[in-house]
Amino acid sequence: MARIANNVLELMGNTPLVRLNYVTAGAVATVVAKMESHNPAGSVKDRIGISMINEAERMGVIDKDTVIIEPTSGNTGIALAFVCAVKGIPFTVISSDAYAREKLDSMRAFGAELLVEPSVGGVVTPDLWPRMLDRAKGLVERGGYHYLDQFHNVHAPAGYREMGRELLDRLSRPID
Repeated sequence: MARIANNVLELMGNTPLVRLNYVTAGAVATVVAKMESHNPAGSVKDRIGISMINEAERMGVIDKDTVIIEPTSGNTGIALAFVCAVKGIPFTVISSDAYAREKLDSMRAFGAELLVEPSVGGVVTPDLWPRMLDRAKGLVERGGYHYLDQFHNVHAPAGYREMGRELLDRLSRPID
């Protein structure tokens, strides 16, 4: 019988594996790639997005009235926007016009409010990221926002622990 997911978030993970033949020609090892682009939002950061949000909900630091805010250049923002859209949680992105327009458009398409920190001529400069962080932290200080802090959030890598279990379950031999 076919398994029917209760919502699209249940479809995250269990992404396919593909053998890398050409780039490993002549190698003794079998090398495989995990196709994380097959996650529902198509972002390589889908796993960390759901992990950080689920943990924040479990800890009681966010609910449907909390606005999640995150400075991002793209992939994490896409994942967070997607998860927030499914869960009905408001999401605000601090980003810049220096980053890929397609990524910014994807976040908007998932319902994120996008606050754009202007660049100088579309170039990422050393001061851009600190300005984005300051803007996010300033909004958090006003209240009503929760900053997940993807680079220091201990729950961000949790999604990758699941990936390790998936690899062990799928492969019939030890991994090294």
